[in-house]
Amino acid sequence: MNDWKQKLMLFMQGRNGLDALGIFSTKVYIALVIINMLLRGRLSMLLTILLVVTVYRLFSKNIAQRRIENEKFLAYQKKAQKQFLQIKNRIKERNTHRYRRCPNCKTMLRLKKQTGAVNVHCPVCKTDFTVNIKF
Repeated sequence: MNDWKQKLMLFMQGRNGLDALGIFSTKVYIALVIINMLLRGRLSMLLTILLVVTVYRLFSKNIAQRRIENEKFLAYQKKAQKQFLQIKNRIKERNTHRYRRCPNCKTMLRLKKQTGAVNVHCPVCKTDFTVNIKF
């Protein structure tokens, strides 16, 4: 058994291996396989392409390029998680707060729920503006 382990380690030496993008694409592949079973094989071409790309990235020796791809994926993932958290907080605080963007710097501001015209001071760009909150 150790002989196979050493052979696998030697084979993978200098290759990209599994990273966050590889794990994500594997999970997407498994989900699409399940959906494909429900759709009776209509996604087979997409599944084949995704599998080839995932395996290619796994065994690739161009580690620098794969690292750049993974960093871009992690940046998108972080942005998506931040947006999801903002939506979650907006739903959770819908009875006590309102969220509005600063017209100057586009920063999302959390305001206490007050109906009517509210004067707001942006902490980022120091701009004063008025927001009309209807409900």
